[in-house]
Amino acid sequence: MYCHKTHTKKDILKILKTLEVEVNNILSKREIIELLPKIILEDAKYKENEFKINNKSDFLSYMKNKSPIVRLNTEDKKIVMIKCKNIIQYCMNKYELENSAYTHRNEIMNDAVYIHKYGDIPSVRRAIKLYNMDPQKIIKYNNYKINEEQKELLINELKTKLESKKKMDIGEDKTKVLEMKIDVLKMKLLKHKKVIMELLE
Repeated sequence: MYCHKTHTKKDILKILKTLEVEVNNILSKREIIELLPKIILEDAKYKENEFKINNKSDFLSYMKNKSPIVRLNTEDKKIVMIKCKNIIQYCMNKYELENSAYTHRNEIMNDAVYIHKYGDIPSVRRAIKLYNMDPQKIIKYNNYKINEEQKELLINELKTKLESKKKMDIGEDKTKVLEMKIDVLKMKLLKHKKVIMELLE
């Protein structure tokens, strides 16, 4: 079975877990892929999920196409995470330059400019959210850049979580609140506005 190289072992295991298939994570990615033909025919339980894999055909199509998850290479992600850490530390220090990694406020702005396009990373969203609260900021970022496929995955993941909560009988009032939050998030994601991190925790 062909699997696009952009799908990581972790991605595949997450999809299989969604389809209620248990696979030993000790297996290599290649070994797991070799099991997929049997899994999609015999073991998978297709139901509504964030990947929109509802049948064998959807499964095959998803796996042969490029992963919608955009990833940085190891070195680039390390740079992004360091910048996030520096911005968050500055913000938690009551927006004071002293005891921060910065000597000028334009350095903070430059780091915010650098990281804001990676809005699918939770640390980036947190850093930009805190930076936007800085009373001395040079510019404000209302937008996080998240690719369209990643937006859809986030929205679908929230829908799946909501359905699970409903099945746990959490109560009508709380369910309605969650539905409203999902509607708000959907609108904001479509407009490239703030991502509500709390819903994903």
